[in-house]
Amino acid sequence: MQLRAVTSDSSLSTEDWIYVRDVQCPVCSALYHLWAPITGTEQTETPVHTDWLSQQLMDTCPNHANDIRTPDPTAENCRTYWLEEARAQAITEAEDAGLRGTERESFIRERTDIYYAELIIKRVG
Repeated sequence: MQLRAVTSDSSLSTEDWIYVRDVQCPVCSALYHLWAPITGTEQTETPVHTDWLSQQLMDTCPNHANDIRTPDPTAENCRTYWLEEARAQAITEAEDAGLRGTERESFIRERTDIYYAELIIKRVG
């Protein structure tokens, strides 16, 4: 699914689009509103689109387009984000538990696998 980013002084029809979030250019701080089509909106893809848009804005600064369509992310991109999310959760828990060394690494590997499987079930079905 493609999302659409427009400058903050532009607007889209709320009959066809739903607001997702704001994204700023990392270089010049130009503000864009990120919108998703009302039908088929998949919230789990939002980080992929946000990262792509940030990179696109940075690469095209200062010549940004007023209306940008993000590419449809591949399943591989989504899985990479889910794996990173699962690993971050496992690292947080390991640090909260005060684990160190090989015990910490084993815990993180085991928990990452568990959390990743849960994310796949939740988001893919």
